[in-house]
Formats: sequence, structure tokens, C-alpha cells
Amino acid sequence: IFENVGISNEHRELTIYQSLDDHTVSSMVKSVVKAQMRGGNLEELKVQCRTLQEVIEKHSYHQFDLLQIDTEGFELEVLSSLNFEIQKPAIIQFEHGHLSRKKIDSIFSVLSTHGYSVFYGGIQYQDSVAILES
Repeated sequence: IFENVGISNEHRELTIYQSLDDHTVSSMVKSVVKAQMRGGNLEELKVQCRTLQEVIEKHSYHQFDLLQIDTEGFELEVLSSLNFEIQKPAIIQFEHGHLSRKKIDSIFSVLSTHGYSVFYGGIQYQDSVAILES
């Protein structure tokens, strides 16, 4: 699936920031991009956002086993846009390296509330994994 939209927890227009010198560095979180840049210029692009649940339903996905979220500091907003009453992937892997402790705790809370065991990757590893309990 290719959609020319951003994923957020609500319909809105957001700014995505990216380095003009290194187009692999981009995020909805300006401070994350600035921290990864080695100088240079920052570009701001406006993007229309939809929820993850809307994109899934638009393409008639009824079940999937793995959800990978690596959005450079916007993981909580993406995860919050999934309706766990309808979709419960067996495994959710997410990057936490650009998140505050408060946002990490919020993600853990959302996941554990919906029946997931969460395994924190620690400081040296930037990813955590949530496994749906049977």
C-alpha cells in the first residue's frame, strides 16, 4: 500500500521536517530532525494526515500479524490511531530512541491495556517489542 498521507491520531495537516542535505532524515518532530542533522538546511512540508485505522480499512485489511512503527519520535501518535477493538496484530515493534520517558510509558500503558506484554529494548537498543497475550 502506498498512500500520500501522514499517519496521526486525528485528521489534520501537520508539518514534516526533513534535511535538505540528507533526505533520509525526516520526522513530524522538528527537534528529532535537528538532532540528527550534521548542519545544513531544514525543509518544512505540509502533509494531510489520516489515522492508521482509516488507511487499514480503506484497503480492506482485516487481519495482520506484525505492525512495525519507526516514525522518529511520532510513534505514540501513530499507535494511538489504531483501533484495538478491531485490529490486534500479534506483534508490534516500535522504535523508542527519540521518545521521552513519558511517551514510552504512555505507549507501554496503551499496549498493556490492550493485552500486550511489552519488552523494552533498553538504552543501547532503540526498539521495543509488544507481543499479544493469548
